[in-house]
Amino acid sequence: MKLWNTLALGCLLLLPMLANSQLPEDNFGGRDWYTPSTIVTNGEVGACTNESGQLYMWGNTNKGSVSLSPVPGNEARNNSHNYPYALSLWNKISYIDLSQRLGAFIDESGDAYFWSSDGYGYYRGQPFVDNPTFVLSNVSHLSVGKEHIVFVKNDGTVWSVGFNKFGNFGTGSTNSQFSAIPVKMKGINNVVRAAAFGSIVGADNNYNLLSRLGTLLLKSDGTVWVSGAGGTLVPNHFNYSPTQIETLTNIVSIQTTRYGAYSLDAHGDVYAWGAKYYGSLGLGIYQAETGYIHKPRKITFPEEATDVVAIESNPSDTNAYAIDSDKNLWAWGYHRFAHAFGVAETDTAMTPIISAKHVDDVIAGNNGRSFLIRSNSYPSDSRLWWTGYNFTRSLVLSKDISPLYIAGKTPSTPNQPVSSGVWAVSRENVCNLYFRHSGFNPANVY
Repeated sequence: MKLWNTLALGCLLLLPMLANSQLPEDNFGGRDWYTPSTIVTNGEVGACTNESGQLYMWGNTNKGSVSLSPVPGNEARNNSHNYPYALSLWNKISYIDLSQRLGAFIDESGDAYFWSSDGYGYYRGQPFVDNPTFVLSNVSHLSVGKEHIVFVKNDGTVWSVGFNKFGNFGTGSTNSQFSAIPVKMKGINNVVRAAAFGSIVGADNNYNLLSRLGTLLLKSDGTVWVSGAGGTLVPNHFNYSPTQIETLTNIVSIQTTRYGAYSLDAHGDVYAWGAKYYGSLGLGIYQAETGYIHKPRKITFPEEATDVVAIESNPSDTNAYAIDSDKNLWAWGYHRFAHAFGVAETDTAMTPIISAKHVDDVIAGNNGRSFLIRSNSYPSDSRLWWTGYNFTRSLVLSKDISPLYIAGKTPSTPNQPVSSGVWAVSRENVCNLYFRHSGFNPANVY
């Protein structure tokens, strides 16, 4: 096995104990044995909570980052933190989500807070909110997109802050101004999950854009709805109110990427729809320009795949993952910007390929930068893996974490446990994760 030269530098890797989950125990968000971990990442900043709700962060804390200052009231930015630091003011957190410029969390009482990156003074022309600011009470779930945040309350209503450029707030109208005051979506209730979709890129008034803001919603009856998305997820360019995706029923989980959406049903089948952009949907369709699939299609997995228990993607990225009931990780999508598990840079997996075995969870960040949690068949201090190009040396010390491909074009070797990061010896438990130091040879334990 190749040893990474960063072993000489020392490194952080973190191991989730997986004793607590970010999501409410309501039979949504996955199926069968799957329980999501408490880790989140936007590809530059990592965050997690321990069993008592203490919030930790690590990664890029430079100016422009969405990270929170390790010193309360100190907005000064400095070098990246390669080791997790506790946010002393936020020690009762039950759920957190991040994008490149927005963040939000829910505390144990159900109060939700949001903030934006300092962005050198402004975010999209609005004064930044550097410290978490109260938004709503009685919140059960939230989803942070690149340009807006969606909150689901205990009563099943949906609220949003951010940009409503394409009707993603579901109010029947649009607004190009950033709103820090939560806006209630009209005409829908009994919602249990939300997934923000898309981003404003380039000339955002151009309706040929692939990536238009939208909000995907899952109701308690297993139906899926979408507001906004400007013709990407539904045919109507002016979809300013929630619209049902009528062919989807009995759904337990929803996810989005920059160009498409995915749903997992109670039987373990995965469906995809959206822009046919470079094969990113996993349907075996490759199209470099515009073109859409508005009626969800079932993704065909190889014969050796078993029923899927979880799906994962990042609303700012172009690739996605699935974990099957045998704990195999499958990957597909467009990987132009960075490596993802089992798929080389510049490669496109137009249909799912096996990426790893013995997997409990995968956490997708932006640009393919993701965390992978191996099952407890691995040594307890060697279960968290990392992949992707680490632009700012933020999540680990190495600059370029290019994975040795576990599968890729040789899917007969997924049992070979190749690290795309560096391992270290466990010293202490932080954030339900192992805080680790250098000096451990990964080749000795697999």
